[in-house]
Amino acid sequence: MNRRLSCSIDEIDTVTPAEAKEIIDADKQGEVVLLDVRQPEEYEADHIPGAKLIPLGELEARHGELDRDSVLITYCRSGRRSLGASILLCGLGFRNVYNIGGGILYWDRERVSGPAEEGLGLLAEVIEPKDALLLALQLEKGTLDFYARYAHALTDSSETVSRLIDMENQHLHWVHQELANHWQGPLPDLHDLVQMDSEDMEAGISVNEAVMRYGPEPGDEMEVIEAALEIECKAYDLYKRMRDAVNDPNLKDVFQKLSVAERGHIHDLSEELKTIVSAE
Repeated sequence: MNRRLSCSIDEIDTVTPAEAKEIIDADKQGEVVLLDVRQPEEYEADHIPGAKLIPLGELEARHGELDRDSVLITYCRSGRRSLGASILLCGLGFRNVYNIGGGILYWDRERVSGPAEEGLGLLAEVIEPKDALLLALQLEKGTLDFYARYAHALTDSSETVSRLIDMENQHLHWVHQELANHWQGPLPDLHDLVQMDSEDMEAGISVNEAVMRYGPEPGDEMEVIEAALEIECKAYDLYKRMRDAVNDPNLKDVFQKLSVAERGHIHDLSEELKTIVSAE
């Protein structure tokens, strides 16, 4: 049985959503864990990208899933349950614990929906880092195909969509370069590895599901960027959950690198969206 320590509210550091985002964005090694302590139904409806779900009522029994050396940032709907979670974790010996004041109600940044297990079925054949990167190539290709479909749907030439496609192509080449570090023998050309259409996207959904969700044709560039931003947020969320789902340290490292790259995409798309809004 765990020996509980005595902890009080005064020992818990509360951070604003902006401060929490700064901590998360600065994390390159996966040392920060964003912990959602709400119920699964709440998480599925709306959660912060990259969050790990452990409902408050299960936290004491499942705290072994958390690394004591990690920085833990807890949140819930309003900040009350997560404050209780932070006090509980403190009592269990976790020392780097922060609580987001006001909870997700005050989170005015990106959010995603979907259950905690969404997309994890793709891990079935992932055994080693090479498998994870090959999977990432196929997911990236599916996303690129979706963006290309949107580009063709726009009647006018779109520099924004062209930049979006260029960004995705650059990411494909980055994953291909990472694959070279885990490939035995000559690495096949990128074209040979991704020459077939991919049904799945990096958001953990299929291309057809994306078309149903976002519509077959965008109304303008703004709709394209908004869809892309949600897709990249879900991609980041998926890679973080995949990292949490595997035990092999090398696999964890690969999924962490993929999630950091997706976070970069989110930043670039957010800046692109600001540019479009300011020009209107």
